[in-house]
Amino acid sequence: PVTDLLKSKPTQDDEKLRLAKWHFERSEWSQAMDLLKESHDAESRKVFLKASRGQALATNQPKEALKFLHHLIDEFSNDILFPSWVLEVADQDLAAATNLSTKVIEAIDRWSTNPELDQTGYTFADLLQSKATLLDTIDKKTEAKEAWTLAAGEYEKLAKLSPLKISRGPNLERAYCLLKAGKKWEARELYAAMAEHYRDEFAFNYNYAYTLYDLKEYSMATRYADRAVQYSYGDNWMRAVWLRAKIDAVSGQKPKAKVRLE
Repeated sequence: PVTDLLKSKPTQDDEKLRLAKWHFERSEWSQAMDLLKESHDAESRKVFLKASRGQALATNQPKEALKFLHHLIDEFSNDILFPSWVLEVADQDLAAATNLSTKVIEAIDRWSTNPELDQTGYTFADLLQSKATLLDTIDKKTEAKEAWTLAAGEYEKLAKLSPLKISRGPNLERAYCLLKAGKKWEARELYAAMAEHYRDEFAFNYNYAYTLYDLKEYSMATRYADRAVQYSYGDNWMRAVWLRAKIDAVSGQKPKAKVRLE
């Protein structure tokens, strides 16, 4: 048990790795790094780099964090997280991400037929969504829309496997993909069904309200934005109030919007 490893000082590489992963999952970056700094196997190296990046971000060292992210990309291009790492790089270095885009798409295509995909916690739909996001990021809009449409179709298949009358996670992802594919009215219909079925939950009301706002259906958007405010707290409540204020502002009620934000 991990509790035994915590009491002793592990000497075997497999024990060090196991304990390091335990620390990593708890965002205890330095403890994970200390355990793996002298290990040489690939898995230990990967966890060490991920922990080093976590430590750099936690101590406000973005350049160091980016350096470790590039190491992960260079050394572990076969990892299921490789596309996600490149997308994170794109936020700071779009040129580098663009140069890596072909490798990312090739990696996604490989994983899509890999029988071990199910063991990673990711689905084919997730891979397509990553591909679409990358294509959007590097401004290949036409190809991106095709990928978003395919991703929506795959999430629809996952939704149909759910025992729920209206699947939650897969349908939220599907609606988002439909929006990104430019199929706003299809997304609207799906969000409407979810918001009515899950009437007292923030996510469904907020997403439907935002879609209605985007479609300039302000009166209907108000109703669901109010629900989102009612059924939220913390950061989600702030997001809902901000959306409600935006609806007021475009509806000719700027003074009311100002009061909400104060």
